[in-house]
Amino acid sequence: NSSKINDISQVSVSIGAKSMKVIKVGVHKSVGASATVSEALMEELRRECEQKVAKEKIAVFDITPLYYELDGRRTDEPLKKNARQISAFYTVVYGHNMILDGIDRCMDRTGILVEHSSVSVEALSAAVLDEKQREDGCALINFGASTTTLAIYKNDILQQMIVVPLGGVNI
Repeated sequence: NSSKINDISQVSVSIGAKSMKVIKVGVHKSVGASATVSEALMEELRRECEQKVAKEKIAVFDITPLYYELDGRRTDEPLKKNARQISAFYTVVYGHNMILDGIDRCMDRTGILVEHSSVSVEALSAAVLDEKQREDGCALINFGASTTTLAIYKNDILQQMIVVPLGGVNI
């Protein structure tokens, strides 16, 4: 509001907070006779994963597929393959829903639409790491004012994230 810029109608937001955590979630589905894995089935598995984590005061910020298993065989790309049973394994970033509520209240006051939101450590990793580093495996440490975030990458996927409530203002 104080910038007096009138022509901004939408923004991208990166989200980071002390309450954010990462867990691994597995979802399993039997489809009976051998069926082709479709986009709809993959989206259904993703929604089921989100429902496992989301609760009254918990918001899900990001769900990243780690890998899939079709009839017990591991694959990274299950789309258009046949299987009787599919299992999906995800990395889920979650935290207190106050974070999203605060962003929503802020955007409601300004009338600006949030076009895209991402976990702040993911946005940072896109800026400072190359694909090979994320693929081979690395640790990214972000020292902020009130938090320090450690993110572990392997196979170009966030494997683990820890947010410590100590930052620059504590030093």
